[in-house]
Amino acid sequence: MAQSTDGRPLRVAVVGLRMGASMLAELAKHPHATVQAVCDPDESQARTVAATHGVEGVYLDFETMLASEELDGVCISTPNRLHAPMVRAALARGMHVLCEKPLTLDTEEARELLAMARKAGVTHGTNFSNRPNPAVQYVKEQVASGVLGQIYECHLSYLQDWLSDASAPYTWRNSRAESGSGALGDVGSHVLDLARLFAGEVASVSAHVVVVTPERARADGSQATVDADDLAYMQLQFATGAHGVLRVSRVARGRCDGRRIELYGSKASLVLEIDSNVNRVLRADKTTTWNGDGFREVFAQDPYISSWGGNTRNWVDAAFEGREMSPNFEDGLRCQEILDAAIRSAAERRWVDL
Repeated sequence: MAQSTDGRPLRVAVVGLRMGASMLAELAKHPHATVQAVCDPDESQARTVAATHGVEGVYLDFETMLASEELDGVCISTPNRLHAPMVRAALARGMHVLCEKPLTLDTEEARELLAMARKAGVTHGTNFSNRPNPAVQYVKEQVASGVLGQIYECHLSYLQDWLSDASAPYTWRNSRAESGSGALGDVGSHVLDLARLFAGEVASVSAHVVVVTPERARADGSQATVDADDLAYMQLQFATGAHGVLRVSRVARGRCDGRRIELYGSKASLVLEIDSNVNRVLRADKTTTWNGDGFREVFAQDPYISSWGGNTRNWVDAAFEGREMSPNFEDGLRCQEILDAAIRSAAERRWVDL
């Protein structure tokens, strides 16, 4: 691993300020970080965000920023196709890197970045932003303590509705070339990461992906073809013997940002619910004998207390101390392997082993 900064704050930059603004907010108040620069092609946004947090360096080009600033690390929150080239450039300069998920467009890229990061000896992170959530940590602890016994089933869902309206504009998230996949990688990656955290590695998948609205209007009024999935379904077989199902959607009208993971075991069951107005865990221990569901609430936290920036804080701490963090590029790679297998499964209409 890279050496610690020996007490000097980590000199960092943030690239991509739409989603990266939340990373910047966390970095700006971290005692072990100094934000030296921001980078975004939208100059007005870049200058506004920089001024808000007192950041002096403002750049429109990533390579120019790297060449101009003395940086220890960079947070990357750009469209997915830019992840791999930007991470490569940062790693080549020996920088610590925190990158948004999905880490890359495909497994080959993810494997390359993991190897580069390990060789460089830097702290590398993939921003699966649900990991630091206290409800997620509670489920992880309960599973690790054995309260579920053998996990039989893992049901995963992540439902949004921002593309429900056919008139919603075309964005890079509607393009396979720009994003790698649609709902599957955009939101499915989050719950697939948690499935790995709770139930172990995925061994085989069978998937079905759908484009609901095949064309959408660009900002200039022209029509663009949509080839990234609006919704996806998947069956999963885990290496542990557990079985799983996944459903993800960006066209589930009425659903804001709902994540739900149900774990059914030989001793007990847990249900994790996260949405804009709920953050809780339910548990059942006994069979119902046809007397209604036996779940009770065993953990809850105010959903307005955000844990969104937890990975950013953990990344700074780990880089400052010269150690690894989790989730890292290996977690990004494992998730990408599942996504690629799912895309292949849907195209070939068969089960695919990882």
